[in-house]
Amino acid sequence: MKKIIFLFVTFLALSSCAPKLTEQVEARFPNGQPQYVKTLNKSGDCIKWSEYYETGQLKMEGPMKDGKREGEWKAYLPDGRIKSQGYFEDGQRTGAAKVYWDNGNLREEGFGQFPQGRRLRRVRLTYGLSS
Repeated sequence: MKKIIFLFVTFLALSSCAPKLTEQVEARFPNGQPQYVKTLNKSGDCIKWSEYYETGQLKMEGPMKDGKREGEWKAYLPDGRIKSQGYFEDGQRTGAAKVYWDNGNLREEGFGQFPQGRRLRRVRLTYGLSS
């Protein structure tokens, strides 16, 4: 019996230590669907930003840090397939980025950095694959 009580108390203690996240709707479409949603941590800081189509389908999402884009961001077509993905650091695009045609084929792939406000970019375009 003591083991069961110990395990139960341990479970409660560990589950109460889990981060408390809340979603805050920033704007809604006329039909009531959320348009912009922020995910907030226990301190009230925005740690994720999500944007939706009027249908409720996810349009774009990514992590936030100190009010700026941070990490991998993805954008989606209205049917849910990926449209683009890229990486951000301190609100600036950095690292690999990919953009896709509506049929899912790779449209362009590049690398962007912004050292001291200057943009360096290498891009590989894949023309003729849009159909």
